[in-house]
Amino acid sequence: MKTFNRIFAPFMIVAIFGLLLSCNEEEISDPLAEGYVEISLNEIYQNFPSGKAGDTELPAQLNLLISLENTNGGIVWNSEEIKLKKWGESYASKPIRLQVGEYAVTEFLVVDYDYNVLLAAPVAGSPLAYLTDNPLPVSFIVYTGETTSVTPQVLDALNKKPEDFGYTSFKFDKIKTLDFDLRVFDLNRTTGEFVLSEAFLMVEASGDILFEKPVGNTSNHITVRDGYEDYLLHVTKPNRVTLDTLINEQVLKKLLEGKDGPLDLYLSDGLIVWNKLGSTDELANSEVGPSLVVPGTPNFAPAKFGNGVYPRYASEIPEIPSGIFNEFIPNPLLEPWTIEVWYKPNYSVVDNRIVGTIPYGRAHVIVANCWNWDGANAGIRIVPINGGYTGPTDVVADLVYYKALGDYYFFRNDVIDNDVSWNAGDLVHMAVVYDPTGYDGAPRFELWVNGVLHGHSPETEIHEYAEPVVAWPFYVGGHQYRVSNGVVDNMKVYQWAKTNFDDRDTE
Repeated sequence: MKTFNRIFAPFMIVAIFGLLLSCNEEEISDPLAEGYVEISLNEIYQNFPSGKAGDTELPAQLNLLISLENTNGGIVWNSEEIKLKKWGESYASKPIRLQVGEYAVTEFLVVDYDYNVLLAAPVAGSPLAYLTDNPLPVSFIVYTGETTSVTPQVLDALNKKPEDFGYTSFKFDKIKTLDFDLRVFDLNRTTGEFVLSEAFLMVEASGDILFEKPVGNTSNHITVRDGYEDYLLHVTKPNRVTLDTLINEQVLKKLLEGKDGPLDLYLSDGLIVWNKLGSTDELANSEVGPSLVVPGTPNFAPAKFGNGVYPRYASEIPEIPSGIFNEFIPNPLLEPWTIEVWYKPNYSVVDNRIVGTIPYGRAHVIVANCWNWDGANAGIRIVPINGGYTGPTDVVADLVYYKALGDYYFFRNDVIDNDVSWNAGDLVHMAVVYDPTGYDGAPRFELWVNGVLHGHSPETEIHEYAEPVVAWPFYVGGHQYRVSNGVVDNMKVYQWAKTNFDDRDTE
């Protein structure tokens, strides 16, 4: 705790109230739009040609404690600490991002490193308010995309009491801060290069949330409270894997522009397999993994849709070599994942029901299958379309996890969220998503069609299953029954549970 005890000469610092840029009312009508505000102390040395306030040398950097209110009286900044750097014969802050609107400065105190008050702007009605042209509160407007300069008039605080300026106290809790610079990069799969990206940053330490704001596609200067041993940087962006980075305090302090920084963080879309299914060459060059190589010998039926796979039966099932999916997702019940695929059906669906019948057999369209997981009879079966033997049937997705030859877990999208319809020959995007903690810690299984959630599983069901389980490879194509229901292509596997498929039309 520090008290106001510095003595200064009884001079007044001449300053100018900020220039408010002219704009019409429409430019501040959008509550989500942003502009900038720059705080300054112009002509700080007018009465101090030696560059001193009294007998005190003014430092190259000052700290400002400023409070702002909006037009409704709501507190926007409460003794917000802002750094003022010396620029020639004046001090100014960097432009600070602020939502458009009208604001009023209600507190304005310039302090040194030990929080001793050097300069203060008096409040209207206070004993010293008559010495300034514009005592607090000082109003200003922030316009979209523009910078507003705010320069309240301040007085030297020689032998002055807080009450002389209209303040109840000049006592402050000294809170040390830690500053670092940060950039976020995202992978552009079109060019294969990482580019600067916007994201949302949360900084946490010992269970305390210290920072929670968006960051831009530039070098961002971040200020958090000091005094923690380690800091967890939590970076999120839609359709990207959440990035958590734990970094030591001493390392973080060095990550400033021009020193060892900025700190560069790289987002990932979590894509681990991407197979376009057209040829051996396409398969090998499309798979996204550590080695960029798919082991084994692919076996493809003739391409019918964008070099896609035409489902056949029995030995003609087009296979992706086993050992890919389970290499990255070894336990499908404990880890989140997403499998998406483009499908060109040769039948129509109206309000979740297949029109007519599909001849002979159940005629599954299998998106992915991998039995014999980790050497045991276990695996998943994804069935976006399940045709009946005789009558119409629903559009469903199944996930079956066998436990040896006994019980097995069974998931199905029995809860319908949105109806789905398409015509024969349409291009249909399908995705199955599994989140082991999607139900407040319980598993959730979903089927998405054309970017819309079609249905999800209500709960985990355990069934008796006594038949032997055949160990099949991980493949994409039709079921082993003698029927062809359409063509699948461009399969992607992600190691996280996606909730947005707006990117389905992009490569």
